[in-house]
Amino acid sequence: MRMASATPAETIPISIREIARHEMDAASAQLGRVPLLHENIHRARRHLKKLRALLRLLRPKLPAAVFEK
Repeated sequence: MRMASATPAETIPISIREIARHEMDAASAQLGRVPLLHENIHRARRHLKKLRALLRLLRPKLPAAVFEK
């Protein structure tokens, strides 16, 4: 739970990490299902596309080495 006294400058990076972590975990969960169905692969790809979009939005603020990694 976030503290009420946190400033936007503190909560934005935390929120971005939470969103990225959610998309990675959701994609991983879809790919970890047995049997692995086309529908699960499709859902995992959608989560990865959202993650990629988030990274592209952040690209101007990220060091090149971090973005490439």
